[in-house]
Amino acid sequence: MEPITPRQCTICTRWGADSRTDAVTIDADTFYVCDTCIRDNDGPGRWQGESELALGLVLEHLAGISMEDHFLSDESGYVGKFGRHLLVTDDRGFNEVRSFRDEDAALREINSY
Repeated sequence: MEPITPRQCTICTRWGADSRTDAVTIDADTFYVCDTCIRDNDGPGRWQGESELALGLVLEHLAGISMEDHFLSDESGYVGKFGRHLLVTDDRGFNEVRSFRDEDAALREINSY
């Protein structure tokens, strides 16, 4: 039997078993999101319809501590680039994750805004 490896959730900072967390890799960094945070954010609301919820929660957390590579923000919303991923928040507060094949493609997309 393999030992249980504790992982700290990036969102709520609680510790949990490896089997109860989702690993999210952005560039060379790995972040963990516990099943409680995923369950609490899954459903109607700002993440409605997002299939990559764990990634989105990590990107939102990183945006909150200003860890974007680049970002744009005005009254119509926010877009932040994190490696090859974009976090897009519209003027109503709904979030969307857009992933690209590489960082250059993500940079071209944010520059098109």
